[in-house]
Amino acid sequence: MIKIFLLFFFTSFCFSQHIQIEEKIIDSLLIRSINSRIDLALSKGEKYFDINEYTERIKSKINIPILKFYTNLELFDISIKSKEPISLITIYPKIISKDTIDINFGNITYKAKRGIFLKGGLHFKKILISLACETTLEAYQPDIRFIYCYETKKWKMTENIYNSYYQNY
Repeated sequence: MIKIFLLFFFTSFCFSQHIQIEEKIIDSLLIRSINSRIDLALSKGEKYFDINEYTERIKSKINIPILKFYTNLELFDISIKSKEPISLITIYPKIISKDTIDINFGNITYKAKRGIFLKGGLHFKKILISLACETTLEAYQPDIRFIYCYETKKWKMTENIYNSYYQNY
């Protein structure tokens, strides 16, 4: 009986720790984060975003012409035509607490090849993907952090590593 009680207590405690925030709030913070990236606006050429559950929802709401959201099949064709690796940006939120959300960006290098490949069975397309390691072992530092201000009832951007870099130079 005690084992059943302890099992119930631990499972209810673990599942009660999950923080739920509305999708529209997360989407608005993602859009604000992308719009605040000065380095994307200053660099030349198109910027490709990896389509995940977050970018799928916000891609129609972003009106910056150099930012492109493509499926994997479209990225394969772009990489084949350019004959060079293309760089993708991935974006994902990390919910710290009910009033703190971190937005992190990652870089993925994507290179597509056509040919006859035998490893793992016969196939004619090959995709080479490499992920950039952008963290240190010292401490976690978010790319962009939003904190909810209870007085103004708005999400405030408190950290942005991309803007601070350009403000110092």
